[in-house]
Amino acid sequence: MFEKGESEMVKRNFKLGSFTLKVPPAPAGVPKVLVQFFVDTNGILNVRATDKATGRSKKIRITHSKGRFSEDQIEKMSRRAERYAVRDKKERKLMESLLELKRYIIDVKKQLKSQVWIRIIL
Repeated sequence: MFEKGESEMVKRNFKLGSFTLKVPPAPAGVPKVLVQFFVDTNGILNVRATDKATGRSKKIRITHSKGRFSEDQIEKMSRRAERYAVRDKKERKLMESLLELKRYIIDVKKQLKSQVWIRIIL
C-alpha cells in the first residue's frame, strides 16, 4: 500500500495505490523482497517489488492527479501531523519494540531447536 501524507503513521495518511506480491510461506525473516521507488521528471511515482527467491515482481505507477489536494487540505494535513507527532512517535517506538521482541523470540526458538539437536547427537 502506498500512502501520501505528513504523518509517520499510515493510518493518518491517504492511500494512493496498492498491489499484492505473493511470497511463498517461509519462516519469519527469511523472505527477501527488493522494493524500488522511482520518480520520473514528470513527478510520476513508479514502485516495483521483487521476491528475490522466486523472481516474481509487481509494479504500480502512481500519477499526479490534478486537484487531488488543495493548498488548504495540505495545510490541514500538516497541522494534523504536527498535532499527532508526539503520539505517532510513541506508537512507532511501541511497534518497533514489539517487532524487536518478536525477532528475539524467533532467535530463542532457533537456539533451543539447535540445542535439542546437539543433545540428541551427544
